[in-house]
Amino acid sequence: MSPILVLRYIAAALSGYFLGNISVSNIIARSVAKKDIRTMGSGNAGATNVLRNMGLKYAIPTFVGDALKAMLAAVLGCLIIGEGFFEFDWLYGYTCPQIFVGGFAAILGHNFPVFMGFKGGKGVSCSLGLLIVMNPLLGIALVILAAAANLFIKLYSLVSIATMLLATFLYAFLDAGGDMIEICVLIAMLLLMLFMHRQNILRLIKGQESKIDVFK
Repeated sequence: MSPILVLRYIAAALSGYFLGNISVSNIIARSVAKKDIRTMGSGNAGATNVLRNMGLKYAIPTFVGDALKAMLAAVLGCLIIGEGFFEFDWLYGYTCPQIFVGGFAAILGHNFPVFMGFKGGKGVSCSLGLLIVMNPLLGIALVILAAAANLFIKLYSLVSIATMLLATFLYAFLDAGGDMIEICVLIAMLLLMLFMHRQNILRLIKGQESKIDVFK
């Protein structure tokens, strides 16, 4: 790999990371509630905490904004690196394998934002955004499935983990078709989500995880 290409990979990763640092939840919380989202509820800078404290009206744009920044980081990273074909297909998404560089960096930037003392969200919305770029139809189907499951189960952490587990299986066997780079990225996304939800997992095991009813 040439030095110039290495610099392009670094630039793609950095651009994705700093896009991930944009905290949509905190922007909305400061604009509407005049508070730092990290001082509200669980202190998590993500859509679920916005939902708990500000309602569905503000949680939806938070989710969309976080998903979009990961999508933009993925595409931008591919353009910066500039290797291989760059075509879009509604079934298979972007053919450029370098989408993972910026996309995964955006998830890390969202979870560990340097401008917020490395205290961010849990990366659910960003992960779904990257999945949509990888395979739009499958990604959108997972978003709809997760939203429907949340209405009935009301345990958002459980649904988030289950959705990523399902996504890893479906993408690895239906979409990746043996592409080891894609499979490795999916496993990394799953492990990161499990790590970010480690306290939720303990509460789920103890039966202490609180539910969220969007209609109340």
